[in-house]
Amino acid sequence: MKIRRGVGGYLNPIVLVGIGLSVGLGLVFDLTGAASGPESVLAGLLGVTITLVLDASWRAEERFELRTLMRSAVRDEVRELAVIVREIEERQSAPEVTGELRRRVHDLNVGLLDLRDGRIVRPGSDMGPLLTATESCERSMEAVTNLLSSGTGGVTWWRSVPGRRYWAANLAALQRGVVITRVFICDEVDDDVRRLIDEQIAAGVDAVVLPRQEVHPELQVNLVLWDRRRAWKADMNAQGRILRHVVNADERAVRRLAEAFDSCLASARQ
Repeated sequence: MKIRRGVGGYLNPIVLVGIGLSVGLGLVFDLTGAASGPESVLAGLLGVTITLVLDASWRAEERFELRTLMRSAVRDEVRELAVIVREIEERQSAPEVTGELRRRVHDLNVGLLDLRDGRIVRPGSDMGPLLTATESCERSMEAVTNLLSSGTGGVTWWRSVPGRRYWAANLAALQRGVVITRVFICDEVDDDVRRLIDEQIAAGVDAVVLPRQEVHPELQVNLVLWDRRRAWKADMNAQGRILRHVVNADERAVRRLAEAFDSCLASARQ
């Protein structure tokens, strides 16, 4: 708890206690005769001075720590965010606003923790990170694509607007010399699936088919590896619709998805 003093200032309760004890000590010295009047005043002033010096030192250390933490590319934005939070707390006292503030700050913390661990999480409607990573790929692009027998998770997705945008990014990568290898996991190769695979092979994709019954359930995922430095994995629902895009730059996460791709590719090549 901070006791406000003017705009932006405060008195630490511990400082108030220290000052009170120092004054009280001076009074005790004077009333008990343990020291003369001037000596009692000096003792009290000395206690107050020590208290204020310690408080000033603590504040300086805190400011130094904050300055160190703020040495980042987004320090201005973080500072602005802190100001906004303070203004909300000062202007709005309704419990609904306070609860909503806590919820939003919590959501922000969760998102920042994802970034700390090298993850970029976007809703299924936002293909930005997927397209950006494909456009910046330099050497290799490796993917596992599940084709459901019907619905949005099958060939239909590749013919949709998002699917066509992603395929256009694939074609641009092929033109830059990127080697694309894609494992299609499907229940059966019907005419639609065959046309899709033939189209990708004709464009230069090294595409292979892996029957679903030969794949362990844990490997039935949609994933992409770019230069084995970044990886994408889709969180899907039962209908094959993408709920979240998760792009990961964490070395361990990329390695796990690379192992999953290698296992699927080895099974498909048998």
